[in-house]
Amino acid sequence: MTNNLKKFWQDKRGQGMVEFALILSIVSIAAVLILPQIGIKVVSFFQSASDGFP
Repeated sequence: MTNNLKKFWQDKRGQGMVEFALILSIVSIAAVLILPQIGIKVVSFFQSASDGFP
């Protein structure tokens, strides 16, 4: 039992996939938080540009 536990603890095969999943989740959370703010600024920019036309 102890030998199997040591093998499991030292196994590094899934490490790259876990790191990739963590980075992907952090980037997606950041995008969800930042994109609405950018959207508001883009809309106001185009609105002010459109107001400049007669």
